Amino acid sequence: MSGTSSMARKGVNMQAIATEAGYSMATVSLALRGAKRIPVKTRKKICAIAARRGYRVAPLLSKAFAFARRPEYLRYRETLAMILEYPLAEEPSYQKGIYDHASAYAETLGYRIDPFQVSGKAKDHHRLSRVLSARGIRGVIVLPRLENKFPRLHLDWQKFAAVEIGRTLWHPRGLHRVERSIYLELIEVFHLLKKAGYQRIGMAVEPTADKMRQGLYTAACLIAQYRLPQKQVIPPMTRFGDWGEKTFRSWFKKYRPDVIIVHSTDAVPGWIRAMGLSIPHDVSIFGSNATESNLSGLTSNLHLYGVRAVELLSVLLDRNVLGLPEEPYCWQVKGQWKSGESLKKSLNFPSTVNSHPIDPG
Repeated sequence: MSGTSSMARKGVNMQAIATEAGYSMATVSLALRGAKRIPVKTRKKICAIAARRGYRVAPLLSKAFAFARRPEYLRYRETLAMILEYPLAEEPSYQKGIYDHASAYAETLGYRIDPFQVSGKAKDHHRLSRVLSARGIRGVIVLPRLENKFPRLHLDWQKFAAVEIGRTLWHPRGLHRVERSIYLELIEVFHLLKKAGYQRIGMAVEPTADKMRQGLYTAACLIAQYRLPQKQVIPPMTRFGDWGEKTFRSWFKKYRPDVIIVHSTDAVPGWIRAMGLSIPHDVSIFGSNATESNLSGLTSNLHLYGVRAVELLSVLLDRNVLGLPEEPYCWQVKGQWKSGESLKKSLNFPSTVNSHPIDPG
């Protein structure tokens, strides 16, 4: 039996590699994962020793060996597709933001991302499937689709590894995805608003935004107010009547919130000003999707959306995991805090460092 086979049979551990290489366990671990902070010469030496000893850590070791063999410039691996709902150069701007961040990160892994705008028509989806297959594209990133009430994508899914950003598709419902942990964020927001001194916390979120997220806004509002004194409990505006300015005025006059949590900032601030009230002097606004520069609240981290989507898709492609999954992976990222000018009382919002995904292996 060869020395390598004997070592593999006995079980080669990282300590043995560290001893032979003359480096610490931490250095060996980083080198086998291809960490760039370890000098190239050191990484190659450690990877060579690991290979000779038959050390196996899949899939990380295979990537480390590949790194040891390849030149310093990145080799092209394959092209990924990013499915858009609107032209890339037009609004909404989040499409371009996610695409740019995803493309920049994908390049460091040897991928290229090509954008494909597709309508809501099934025939266009079937045509896109044929185009992707003809070009040998296996990986697909699906950006949020908001145009239709129940958006669908009819691709030939068994040919692709797919990751959805957000959760907007009604068909298929079970794609791997990267999304914000909106429910947990809102629970934290209620807590911090209360801690800052707000006594009457209301929520006015349009039904379409709530429904698209399986009622997470309503659920967070109800559970956060469950333990409040009855005089401080304010039901979500949508439980008071139909979405609109008339309902908002009645809801506001009855409950007099001192801060309102909103999703879309198109309607509620305008309704408040139409009532002769000022923001934040008379009532504060916290946006869960605070895209306007003067609005306080949370906004989506487009950089992390792009990076995490590419990371997850890379894992799937490395393992040749194609088709619709029975148990989809979900990697969550946190929103970014914006101080803005719409809160009368300052919030001591914690760091929004995004959680690291767990390798689903």
